This record gives sequence, C-alpha cells and structure tokens, in this order.
Amino acid sequence: AQLRMGDRLVGVVINTVPKDRLTFVETDTKPYLEQQGVRVLAVLPHEQRLASITIGEMVTAVNGQLICTNCEDELVENLMVSSMNVEHSLDYFSRVANKAVIVGGDRPDVQLAALETSTKALILTGNFRPTPMIEDRAQERGAAIILSKHDTFTTIEKVERFFGKTRFRQPEKIKLFEEILGQALAFDQLYRAIGLKP
Repeated sequence: AQLRMGDRLVGVVINTVPKDRLTFVETDTKPYLEQQGVRVLAVLPHEQRLASITIGEMVTAVNGQLICTNCEDELVENLMVSSMNVEHSLDYFSRVANKAVIVGGDRPDVQLAALETSTKALILTGNFRPTPMIEDRAQERGAAIILSKHDTFTTIEKVERFFGKTRFRQPEKIKLFEEILGQALAFDQLYRAIGLKP
C-alpha cells in the first residue's frame, strides 16, 4: 500500500487483533511499520460484539419463520450446532454465551438443554414446529425460535455467511465502535495528516 500510494497514504489501522496478540502488535509490529515510514493510527482489538448479527438477520438468512415478540434487533455473538448426544449437551452449551443454537426440530431434549444456558435463539431445522413445552420455556428465557425449512447442514451454511460481516445499523454496535475508536485512534495525528484542526 505504501509503495502504491506514496504520500497519499495517511496511515494505517490494524484491526481485529486477537486480545492475546495485542501486546505483540503494539510492541513489535507497530514500531516496525513506523520505522518503514508507515504511520499506525490505531491498533483495534477483536471485539466479538461487533461481528454479531441480529436475530432478524438470521431469519432472513434461512428464509425462516420467527417465534418471539420484539426480538428481531437482539444481537447474537456466537453460533453453535447441537451435538447429537444429549448427555453432554448442557456442558457443551454452557461453554459459549450469547449464542444461537442450530438444532434438529425433532430434538426437544437438546433444545431444552440449550435453553438452560445463555441462548438468545434456537434455530430449528427440518421444518418442525417446537413443542408447546419448548415454546413456553423459550418465552420464559427470553429466547427466540427460528423455524428453518432447510436441513441442518444447509441452515449452518446460510447463517454462517452472515457471521463476521460486520454491519453497523444497530445503536449498540455504533456506540461500542465509537468507544473503541475513542480509546485507540490517534485522531490528532489523523487530523493533522489530512489538514484538519482537531
């Protein structure tokens, strides 16, 4: 970029740095780039909430049907696929918070285990409706249920396309990104480089 852009290169922002690599990037990568004449304006940590998607986006991804009230804008940070073994499901689902779980629509035992943990949405595959018990439990827990006509593999494929493609339409994400930039971006250097007064 420096060779192609020359003086037009104002600086770089290194983003999505895993938290366990931040020190390395700050102490090794950033000084190296600056020695080469590349101004590093910010080193931004990976923040899972910025990569989250809404329940409404997941419904769109699978062209599904949503069962919940006023939950379309809820953010989901993680995606899990249910294991076939109900014995270990509770332990498995407990490992990840703020998640959507893709599970066969014919597995109320596994669905119930998922709802006992920090689950924002159940995505039921195979065009099955949930049992009344699952609907009631999801409502108690404030979890959405998304009905997918697709099989589990196709549903996973469709939802995964949305994860990691950060969208900033949600006020919660915009506020978080603003906070991260406020702490990490060298606005004074940026303004000087482009001829603006801070």
